[in-house]
Amino acid sequence: MASIVAAWPEVALGHVVKPVERPEAPSVGTTYRQVGVKLWGQGAYEREPVDGGATHYKSLSRVEADDIIVNKIWARNGSVSVVTPELAGCYVSSEFPTFAPLREKLLPEWFRWLTKTRRFWEQCDQKSRGTSGKNRIRPEKFLEIGIPLPPVDEQRRIVAHIEELAARIEQAKGLRREALVDVAGLIPSAVEQYFELLSLQYAPIELLEICRFVGGGQPPKSMFKYESTPGYVRFLQIRDFSSDDYLTYIPVSPANRLAKPEDVLIARYGSANQGASSLGRVLRGKEGAYNVAICKAVPVRDEVDLGFLAVMLAHGNFQARLRELSRTVQSGFNRDDLRGVKYPMPRNCSGGGCGGW
Repeated sequence: MASIVAAWPEVALGHVVKPVERPEAPSVGTTYRQVGVKLWGQGAYEREPVDGGATHYKSLSRVEADDIIVNKIWARNGSVSVVTPELAGCYVSSEFPTFAPLREKLLPEWFRWLTKTRRFWEQCDQKSRGTSGKNRIRPEKFLEIGIPLPPVDEQRRIVAHIEELAARIEQAKGLRREALVDVAGLIPSAVEQYFELLSLQYAPIELLEICRFVGGGQPPKSMFKYESTPGYVRFLQIRDFSSDDYLTYIPVSPANRLAKPEDVLIARYGSANQGASSLGRVLRGKEGAYNVAICKAVPVRDEVDLGFLAVMLAHGNFQARLRELSRTVQSGFNRDDLRGVKYPMPRNCSGGGCGGW
């Protein structure tokens, strides 16, 4: 996208969009559909509805298709989107200023793709910085953001080209997912059989006697950078378990909880943004500091191989316990939740042993 738009002049949003508000006073007994905005240009979505008597806002604003919604607090993290037809008629609070594109100058589809670019996120971040330290974007500052603006016909042509490419990419991803599902379906059964065989030879040991879990930290977002910078280290978050699309970096500090590529990281909490719970997902091969939603599994016995530990935690009793927890009000796990989780532990689990795992 960046290479496509580089040749076009930059125009401030204030010249191509206008503020729009369709206010309504909330009424007790009336249900209002609400819309939220995901981070990093991932689009708008329908939130839980709210009764007019349950909101503390004196006014809500109705949005319509092609409106541009800005999340004041999280605009600095790319929380800006275009309303889809399915979300027309939903409502937002004053925390979500809304704008209408001047269609003779700006196609909503063009702007939607721009919200997915790093250059746009960086400008949102810059315009969100203020003396109060709250890092909220004001509507008038949002209108100062510059965007590349070819003629409308050219916008339409480029959007059609991008969407054709995106459709092909998604089709290829779908085929890859199908193949991975077919293969992945064989793995749990094989691993379960492996642990069953081990249980015939070795007595089960408490998981908490095999490893400990070290939680991560959460530096203030004002420290975040979105490109590699000297003196900074990658900051791993739940989204990094499935994608390397949006990298975040934080300053190197003794307070950082660090992971090496060989370490075993686990999603301690589920993530609604992933589309399904990521609770208990196991990750290896990533290096950097990690946040509070992630913990590192550290062996407490010298004979425990990290590769074997990763397989243990990705299958079997640990995952079964987490499935139990996911059916309760808990969204994560702690040490007490893991009491009673046991695994057979071969005595030769070092130096790449453990039956080849």
